[in-house]
Amino acid sequence: TIQRCFDTALIPIWDMVNHDNGRINTENSSMYDKDGLKVRSSRPIKSGEEIFATYDKCVDCEDISDEEGTPEILRDFGFVESYPHRWIFEDTNELDADIWFEIKQDDKNETSVEWWFDEATGAHEVPDLKELLFLSKELNRVTEVGKALNMTDAAYTGDMPMREWYMISQYQKAAEQALRLALRDADRVNP
Repeated sequence: TIQRCFDTALIPIWDMVNHDNGRINTENSSMYDKDGLKVRSSRPIKSGEEIFATYDKCVDCEDISDEEGTPEILRDFGFVESYPHRWIFEDTNELDADIWFEIKQDDKNETSVEWWFDEATGAHEVPDLKELLFLSKELNRVTEVGKALNMTDAAYTGDMPMREWYMISQYQKAAEQALRLALRDADRVNP
């Protein structure tokens, strides 16, 4: 049996609910509650409207939304999520701290960047110069990968399953767009 979660419980019907952090319309108790899992709507749901949950901001997810984002949703569940996209670049040899941001889209399809909010300082953490250089290098790398693989819809050659090609292409485009928007926003905030 296949399930879309990292735990070991199979929950009929609930396991079939799709992820969409931008349109979550449910809330639930923990599957470990003594009375079992209880799911309810978080707002009025119209007849025929799809029911959505979250795969990374859920009660039993151990708060992985602070550590995992769009790349991990692709890795763990096999799709590029719709907005918001969360991007986390962890502290490495090139970075002194994590870079965390979300790309959000409003009802008019306008995108915006939201940087990690540090509750201790009460401020959003916009990258410093060293971190911006890292993001710029990452943008160049992702762009070059897209060019090298000719990641356009018209370039599909049939060498791999179409769905895989589509997911790789969609991810590459999402990563490139996110990095461009983040760099533009950081420049706006820190001219």
